[in-house]
Amino acid sequence: RYHPLILNVKKLLDKKKFGEIISVQIKCSSFLPSWRSGGNYKNEISANKKLGGGVLLELSHEIDYAYFLFGNFKTVSSHIFKTKFLEINSEDSIDFILNNKNFNCNIHLDFHSRYKERYIKINLTKATIKVDLIKNKVFIFNDSKIKEVNCEKNTYDKIYLNEIKDFVKNIKKNNY
Repeated sequence: RYHPLILNVKKLLDKKKFGEIISVQIKCSSFLPSWRSGGNYKNEISANKKLGGGVLLELSHEIDYAYFLFGNFKTVSSHIFKTKFLEINSEDSIDFILNNKNFNCNIHLDFHSRYKERYIKINLTKATIKVDLIKNKVFIFNDSKIKEVNCEKNTYDKIYLNEIKDFVKNIKKNNY
């Protein structure tokens, strides 16, 4: 929710410049064995349920920014899956359907894809917005035009600083 692209899209959605939301797809896929070099991924926190690992906790940012961008959802359903492929004791795949009274938001999270993807695709009545969090770009598809918005490089220091500031502010307000 602190990423500049997410904040930019939040402003666009709040202005309703591209109409009403029809549907949303969020995806975060990566390959757990390639996350950290030099060790056995099966011994890492991410692979160990008792240590707080698993795709649900490790990739929870997608759930957080879904609520930030789209508000509360009326119903939530999910399917949690643990493949035998990675040989870990935590879940490695989860699919959510979050239902707002006007649209569905589908979220897919996994540890087993060698093709890394992290995006949000928002279909609206007047455009489609795609946020590519790997390329740090927003694409706005409006009829036959495509508008591309780039994110400044090295934004992660700013993201973490804003997250800490918000955390401290909420602690001071007893808002936790």
